[in-house]
Amino acid sequence: MLARTKKARMTITAAPIDIPAEEEQRIRRLVREEQFSLIFRTNRNSNVVAISMALVLWMYMYFRLGNSWALVWGGAMHFTQLVRSFWVGRYFRDPSVVHDPGWVRGYLLRLGINGAIWGAAPLVMFDANDMAGLALVTVSVLAIHSGGQTWVAPVRGAILAFCLPIIVQLCIALALHDSATLRVAAVLAFLYLYLSMRFALQHNQMLADSLHAHFLNAALNARLSEQLAVVELASTEKSRFFAAASHDLRQPMHAIALFSAALEHDLRGTPQHESASRSLDAVRALSESLDAMLDVSKLDAGVVQVLEAGVPLQHVFQRLNALFAPQANEKGLHLRFRSTTAVVLTDERHLERMLANLVSNAIKYTARGGVLVAARPRGAGLAIEVWDTGMGVPAGQHERIFEEFFQLGNPGRDRSQGLGIGLAVVRRLSALLGLPVRLQSTPGRGSVFRIEVPAGKALAASTVPAAARLPAAAPVTPLALPSCVLVLDDEDDILAAVRSVLSGHRIEVLTASDCQQALALLQDPRWAGRIDAFLCDWRLGSGTSGLEFASSLGPEHGIHVATVMVTGETGPEALRQVRESGLPTVFKPVSAPRLLEALSSACRPQPA
Repeated sequence: MLARTKKARMTITAAPIDIPAEEEQRIRRLVREEQFSLIFRTNRNSNVVAISMALVLWMYMYFRLGNSWALVWGGAMHFTQLVRSFWVGRYFRDPSVVHDPGWVRGYLLRLGINGAIWGAAPLVMFDANDMAGLALVTVSVLAIHSGGQTWVAPVRGAILAFCLPIIVQLCIALALHDSATLRVAAVLAFLYLYLSMRFALQHNQMLADSLHAHFLNAALNARLSEQLAVVELASTEKSRFFAAASHDLRQPMHAIALFSAALEHDLRGTPQHESASRSLDAVRALSESLDAMLDVSKLDAGVVQVLEAGVPLQHVFQRLNALFAPQANEKGLHLRFRSTTAVVLTDERHLERMLANLVSNAIKYTARGGVLVAARPRGAGLAIEVWDTGMGVPAGQHERIFEEFFQLGNPGRDRSQGLGIGLAVVRRLSALLGLPVRLQSTPGRGSVFRIEVPAGKALAASTVPAAARLPAAAPVTPLALPSCVLVLDDEDDILAAVRSVLSGHRIEVLTASDCQQALALLQDPRWAGRIDAFLCDWRLGSGTSGLEFASSLGPEHGIHVATVMVTGETGPEALRQVRESGLPTVFKPVSAPRLLEALSSACRPQPA
């Protein structure tokens, strides 16, 4: 048992942790406070028991056996118990006295005197001719020693002060008698003293180590909590900064996109049209980058909805093949989608986005060879795999490639390589759909990304033949655009840009720079029946919310008009408000086609 105790002690102290000296000092103070607390607060009944045992012992020895020394012993015992109780009372008034060396020495002195008086009982009460009395004294002394050893175990000094005098004097009392039996008992009592003291001191050290480990863990947890709070604050501040920066960047980009679209529209058929078209392409590329970051924000905000249904993978494969075949051919790569009849229970749009990002990534990082997409049975489920013969991913980078903006082999941040957001979106969609993504890769030979479909989401084979073609797309019908649109925005450039785009499509445009102007136009009898749509910016000047204004038109003013919100806000809270509002919303920068589509959709009669 001792060996196990020693081993346990070594386990606690085997891994020292480097902590500041002042922190170590604080922990030692806490340990000391807890040690004395264990003595005084959790062992109050011990004093009652000790007083009762002393009272019974001296009264029996005095009144029954006529031992006058028993009366003297009893008086000394109760006097020292009373003095010690008064001294301990100071602790209950102010527990911090445990850090006062003078008080501690006084307490140990009084405790030692009390132990010495207990140990004196055999010396003054032993009678070799009265075995019953001798047995009573011996048992009482050993009982007090055993109980006291547990009682004072938390404090090393208390063990030595209280327990040592008791057994030492018992050994002396036994050895002073001529009886061989009592002398043998003295030797045994000495062995008992050695073993009990060794056990008590080891127990004390274990308790001290445990308390130290407890408070150290508490300190480390507190420090960890502080560091986590700092990290969370930094993350929040970073998100707030990016949200503000994104909004401020989207504002001028929104105007540039609309002005570029209007310019490209007006210059058609002129020599300057090619330059205008190239300018518009550059704006579109930047808009796509901002939209990619918006996708990550939406997923992080938890506002992306999942609509599960049976998805025939062959249909998804055919659309992806049509989308990526031109890119693969341009690079001289073989792109193959293996025909399949598999059906997956998931959100078709999100699954297609995951596969599109993986295929795009495979084509981007494959210089020669090809890309294969296939669905294979895997246990009771299904695995959708994207194989490539590209550069591969080093083992140490398998997790990092799913981080935002991380790219392999692109230290110069070549724009043609994208932003490094595609796989970050894949990871988030994987968690959203419950479809784990695994990666196996050999640098220099290629990679395989595997979307694992659990058994519950892998449905029976589709009745659609694997080689079936999707039906031809329905002919595109012209957009049913509104004839008059009210635009509310606090920036003149945005108002001018929107007017330029909409006027080019023969839409009458009214503009307002604040809510009062917009409300006045909506209530003006000249325009009340002519305004077909209301294009409202989300964040207006002086902290005014365009969303609150648009939402109040019906309930507060009885005005019902098709409304489209426009915003550059991409923070999680703003995205949640977008979803909860129920109003059609487009995110800046908005391309001219997307703006026209949103207005047309808002004005389209809803099915009953």
